[in-house]
Amino acid sequence: MEFFSLILLVVAGFIGYKVYRANFSGGGGENSLTDRRSGQQAVSNDPRIENMRPGGVFSLRGVGPDMDDFDVSVVGRHVYDEDGFQWLEIEGDAGTQQLWMTVENDDEVEVSVTLRKARLEEIGLTKDEMEALTENDDHTLQVEGTTYHFEDRGRAVFHRDGDLSRGESFTYWEFESDDEKASMTIERWSDGTFECHFSQSIRDSQISIYSVAGDT
Repeated sequence: MEFFSLILLVVAGFIGYKVYRANFSGGGGENSLTDRRSGQQAVSNDPRIENMRPGGVFSLRGVGPDMDDFDVSVVGRHVYDEDGFQWLEIEGDAGTQQLWMTVENDDEVEVSVTLRKARLEEIGLTKDEMEALTENDDHTLQVEGTTYHFEDRGRAVFHRDGDLSRGESFTYWEFESDDEKASMTIERWSDGTFECHFSQSIRDSQISIYSVAGDT
């Protein structure tokens, strides 16, 4: 009997280990950004913003300084990777403008929307100012009447359309407004160009999903 119990414990331990490995490595779970075997995105059809892909349609309510409403068609789904941590960018066409939804899953799903992108010189900053900022700086910037506090600097890789076989690296700087309702991210790309993103956090109640993809 003791020998039989020991065999059961070994089998149970092996099964538990396999389940742990599958969940830890993102091997096909609904929340996985990529399928490690194929190098492609593993995406569920559940009606959640992290599952949106080209052809999908959703709406946003009460966003931007004027609390605008948008009906959005998804035109792109891109992946960012920083040392193994991945997040999504859902690119959308709202008719009168483009917008970009950033989706991060770090213990819980966090969503923000970028309604505007600008060049560095358009917001009164210089390349030298940006290069001088490091992770240890306690620095603020005044941009278009808003005070932004420096939060982080890092380096990541952008995979257009979720194609992990090719990517473009960039350096980023993140800033947050005094009231923590708005953020500014500045990116320096490999060709030396800078791009500034102005974003705000989005609540689930502001998003209505009609279809996650064009063929659903």
